[in-house]
Parts: sequence; C-alpha cells; structure tokens
Amino acid sequence: MADNSTDTAAIQPYAKNETEKNRFILKQLVTKDFKLKYRRSVLGVVWSVLNPLLMMVVMSIVFSFLFSNGIENFPLYLILGNITFSFMSDSTSAALTSFLDAAPLLKKVKISRFVFPVQKVLFALVNFAFSLVAVALVMLWFRVMPTWHLIWLPVCLGLLIIFCIGIGLIIGSLAVFFRDVIHLWSVILTAWTYLTPPVLGLSAAHR
Repeated sequence: MADNSTDTAAIQPYAKNETEKNRFILKQLVTKDFKLKYRRSVLGVVWSVLNPLLMMVVMSIVFSFLFSNGIENFPLYLILGNITFSFMSDSTSAALTSFLDAAPLLKKVKISRFVFPVQKVLFALVNFAFSLVAVALVMLWFRVMPTWHLIWLPVCLGLLIIFCIGIGLIIGSLAVFFRDVIHLWSVILTAWTYLTPPVLGLSAAHR
C-alpha cells in the first residue's frame, strides 16, 4: 500500500482501546483513498455523480430505442441497478487485494486485519452515497416521487454492506494464498452482471 503513513505513534494518542484504534485507522484509510482517487481530477467528486448519469444515458438509448423494454421509468430503474451493482463490484474488487496491498503496513503496525477489507467497503459506500445524488436528479427530471418503500433503504443497504464485507474477507484471504483468485473474481463479476435486475428485467420484457 502506497504512503503507509499510519503508524503506532500516530495512532496511540487517538486510541484508548482496540475498537477506537480500528475506528481511527478506518477513518484515516478511507480519507486517504478518497484523496488519492480524486487527486489531479478537475471535477473531482463530481465524477461520482456524472458516471452513473452517463451510464444511464448510454444504456437508456441502447435499450429504449433499439429494443422495446416496456419498463416504467426505465432510466431510473437502470441507474438504481447500476449504482447498486457497482457498489458491490467495486468494494469486493478492492477488498480482494486489500491484504496484499496492506502487507507493508501490517509488518510495521499491530492492527486487526479485518480493517482493510472493511475500509474498502466503506470507501465504496462513500462513492455510493454521492451516486445517490444522481438518482435524486433523475427522479426530479422524470417527476418520480419516492414512496413509503424508501424506509427499507437503510435495511437493504446495511445487508448489502454486510454481504460485501463477508465476500471481501473471504476472497481477500484466498488471494493471499492463491493469486488466481484475483483473475477469477473479475470473470465472476462479468458473469454476475448478466444476472442483475436490469439485465434480467430486459430479458423478461422481451419474452
């Protein structure tokens, strides 16, 4: 992991116990990843809003004009499916190599290893939160009002976070011993894409 500036001397003043130490390290690592991702970018964090919007526009043009999808509020359907799957895909892909990337830091600091996959999931969650701005814009554009089902968002998101952390811990541990897992996971994600609701919805609409 590049720029391993987190060391025991830096952590100790902020940590009274193991839980506080892990929380402090998580915060520092998520902040560092956020700064690294948008460093030297003119638009910076705006890309987290633009990316799902642009993908929605492209996919809407392809599926709405070239095919008859018959799905109500199709662009909103697409962007919700895309950002949710991207959250899972990005977080697990990053967690996959988190132990390997953290090897230099682990040699210098006594730290709970589970912190690193969790940190990758939390960083992906930050980007997901910015992507929700794009969803809100689409809802305003198409005048779609949220329903009471919105109360399930925290529950669904919490379950997704737990799922991603679990997958990240498993594949991250496997990657330490079997590097082939890194290549295999990208293949699995590609296949998984075709099992997501947007794609399955389109398949059902064409029947």
